[in-house]
Amino acid sequence: PVPVEWPAAFEPDHIACGPDGRVVALTSAGHAMVVPMGPATGRATQPVELQGLMELGLARGVAMARSGLLVLTGSGRLASCPLEGGACPALSTPPVPGPLGAVRAVA
Repeated sequence: PVPVEWPAAFEPDHIACGPDGRVVALTSAGHAMVVPMGPATGRATQPVELQGLMELGLARGVAMARSGLLVLTGSGRLASCPLEGGACPALSTPPVPGPLGAVRAVA
């Protein structure tokens, strides 16, 4: 295990691991922190601003791809978010069917 320094009051709901060794922690409200790659001891996390994600609903699940985060939102829409931060547009796919408000985790 590697000790990680989380900011005060940051309580992640989702964790995603990437193919490059990065780990991202995400709250349902769309606040994200990246744990840096490589061997570390007491590493500080790096905040990532995910713009526009809340317009699609609370985050209900997350996966990491080479291009960034893929977030399933409470509206059933999938959003693509860059790990460097920035806009998280909805993908042009149909919404996932079903009542996602009751879903706690999808991944």
